[in-house]
Amino acid sequence: MGFSVAPKLPSANISIVLRHGLLILIASLALAGCRKTVNIGGGYSISAASSPDGQTHGNSLEFNGIHIIDNISLYQVHDDFIVFIGYISEGSLDNEQVFVCKAAGTPVLITQHVVGHASEIKDPLNNKPVSILNVENLSATAQGVSVQIYVGESHTGKRQVETHDLTWAEVQSLYTQGQTAPLEKSSSGDYRILR
Repeated sequence: MGFSVAPKLPSANISIVLRHGLLILIASLALAGCRKTVNIGGGYSISAASSPDGQTHGNSLEFNGIHIIDNISLYQVHDDFIVFIGYISEGSLDNEQVFVCKAAGTPVLITQHVVGHASEIKDPLNNKPVSILNVENLSATAQGVSVQIYVGESHTGKRQVETHDLTWAEVQSLYTQGQTAPLEKSSSGDYRILR
C-alpha cells in the first residue's frame, strides 16, 4: 500500500485562505453582536441583541438613544410617557411587572399600587416572601391603557386576574408620585417602586 501526500500549496494561496477565513470569522462575530433597534414613537426605541440564529434576545428600552431599562415586552406610548411590562428578578420580584416612565427618567414600578395590595407567598426554597403579582397583558384604551394582573387564586383554586384601566392623566400622576420612592437596583436597570 502506498501513501499519498497532499500537494503543497504555494505560500500565497495559504495566505489568501487564512485571510478569507479570518474575514468570515470577524463577520460572524460582528453579526452575533449586532442589535436591532426599532423606533416606537415619542422618542422611545426598543433594541434587541441579534443572535446567529436570527432571533432577538433581551429587549432594551431607550429614549433618544439613552438606555433606560432591559427586559421589556408590551408597551404603550403617549407623548413622552410610556407604560410597559418589564421583567424584574431581584428580591421579592421574579415576574413581569408594569412600569411607567417619562422620557429618559427612572421607570416607576406601579403594579402593587394599581392593585392596591401586596400578594406574596413564601418561596419554598429559601422561605422568603415572593410577589405573585404578575402582569399578563397591557393594551391601549381610548383614554390610556388597560392592564391585566394575576393576583393569585381564590379559595376554590380559581385563577384571579384583575383588569385595571388607567387614563394618561393617571399614568402621569403615578409617575410623579413615584419620584419620591427610593431607587432600586437590578440587573435589568434602576427603577422606583410606588407602593
